[in-house]
Amino acid sequence: MIEIYPQLYIGSDDDAIRWNGVIIRAARDPWFKNLNLPKDHLWNETETALTLNLVDADNVSYIPIPLIDRALDFINEKITKKRVLVHCNQGHSRAPSIGFLYLLKYTDLLKNLSFEEAVEKYKTLYSWWTPNRGMALFCVFYYRKLSGVL
Repeated sequence: MIEIYPQLYIGSDDDAIRWNGVIIRAARDPWFKNLNLPKDHLWNETETALTLNLVDADNVSYIPIPLIDRALDFINEKITKKRVLVHCNQGHSRAPSIGFLYLLKYTDLLKNLSFEEAVEKYKTLYSWWTPNRGMALFCVFYYRKLSGVL
């Protein structure tokens, strides 16, 4: 588990087991699957947890924009009051991608950087980030959306 920004941590399932604070579970299996919600349900939310129906697919079309928007907004709503952990199974793709997008959207840390520069800077904060093809393409798309290119 690594703190990438004050009060914002990225980690894996192992980190989630010991976590005491707000949590975003960015993995369908086992976290979302265990809630027994309909397959088309995008997330489940409580005061201190957001569980996402998010698979680490190669195809970017499996990553719903409203799901990522909710995750980023949830972090932003909670981070001033409590520590927030975003985790996925291994801590390499989904959770760090959400962390990257949060920094792009809500902080000045990656502001005025090209996408490539932002990725390089982020990797100095979280060197384990190795997004699967779908998450990598989604990050490019979201960067362009935030930059007003789309």
